[in-house]
Amino acid sequence: MQTAIAMMVWMLVATGQFQFVTFDEEADFAAIKSFSVRQGELKGLGGEFNRHEIVSFEEVIRSGLSAKGLKETSDRPDIVVTYGVVVSTSGKDSYAVLTLDINRSVARKIWNGYLETGPRLSPELPDVLREAVKTLLAKYPPRK
Repeated sequence: MQTAIAMMVWMLVATGQFQFVTFDEEADFAAIKSFSVRQGELKGLGGEFNRHEIVSFEEVIRSGLSAKGLKETSDRPDIVVTYGVVVSTSGKDSYAVLTLDINRSVARKIWNGYLETGPRLSPELPDVLREAVKTLLAKYPPRK
């Protein structure tokens, strides 16, 4: 049986961002009570990122999900949130792609958020990405 995937796409022209969220329409989001956060792919992170920035980034995810009533646990969480960031730089500007994947199990992705930033000055990028996480998590859980 195929899982139905709903897709919402929108463009934020004013901020130079492209973002979308997909989710499994059959997933019971109301039953989800706990989560854990895992680092995914990080590419192209140069001087604008350091370990402190990554920890800060993870805290935005944790606080966003905790604010929705979920509890973080390392012991058999209901969902695992994996984030990834890919950065490319051209001159003084950086462009980034942020992904947030929420999996119910290893083989079952139930929610995905994707955001591309427009050109930003490299020093601004960590703040832009933290705000991007908030923007994407505002769409979780999805409204069916």
